[in-house]
Amino acid sequence: MQLCARATLLTLSQLGGVIAGNWSQARCLKAANKIERKGCTAPPSWLGVQVSTGCSFEEDDNGLLLVLTGTSNTTTVFTDRPNREAAEVFTYQLAKHATQLFRNDAPNAVVASRVAGQVSPARFVIQLFAPAFDEATGTLTYRVQQSASQQAVAPLELDIAMTSCSVFIDSSIDWR
Repeated sequence: MQLCARATLLTLSQLGGVIAGNWSQARCLKAANKIERKGCTAPPSWLGVQVSTGCSFEEDDNGLLLVLTGTSNTTTVFTDRPNREAAEVFTYQLAKHATQLFRNDAPNAVVASRVAGQVSPARFVIQLFAPAFDEATGTLTYRVQQSASQQAVAPLELDIAMTSCSVFIDSSIDWR
């Protein structure tokens, strides 16, 4: 097990080189294969949940935004089975290091919220880009897009006021 842990840590420490573009795809695959041959599994994938008192989808000159207001200063993160780890990370750190955390690949997310006059919560599947967090106001903003498949499930609605918003973010490297 110690060998696996060391190999996994080595891979995570070398991730900086991958992000900086110092490694070729072939070199990345070679490193992953070495870990596999040693009977190790990849590092766990982390998921995140962000909560806010309100949210809305807005449009500006550059596209669509998800604006979360009254956002918690911490984001809850956890791993899938079999690891079952959990932690709290500062939301500003997520915004600051998003490119590295998501390996330059925008994460998918589900926004779930209450909408006045509706019994069921509203749910939207989106891709998140370029987070910005204003700690003073508790406002977290993401650029968003929807794939055709995501739009077929639940197209974005720009003119609804949503409360009690939760954003469920798919996998990243270790957020802690």
